Amino acid sequence: MNNAHNITEWTQQVLLRDDFTCQFPNCGQNHNLDAAHIISRRANRDLALFVPNGVTLCRPHHDYLHRHPKEWQAFIGVVMEQRRRGYATVAYA
Repeated sequence: MNNAHNITEWTQQVLLRDDFTCQFPNCGQNHNLDAAHIISRRANRDLALFVPNGVTLCRPHHDYLHRHPKEWQAFIGVVMEQRRRGYATVAYA
């Protein structure tokens, strides 16, 4: 399998796990979605295809969080806490 196929498969698994819904609190958008890496591929290539390292975001929230690193850290804290508690998605947390 080539890397592009692996990324596509990873993306689909992340989107499916998150019910094809943006995980940004109170968003719930189900179109124009990205699978974002929680820990960037640049920071840790070993986690690039690890599904728990992904989160579904709509493009506007993905872009917003890239421009606001402190908000990204707070958002990831919410995601990780919800996952620790066993919630599959966090869109309405």
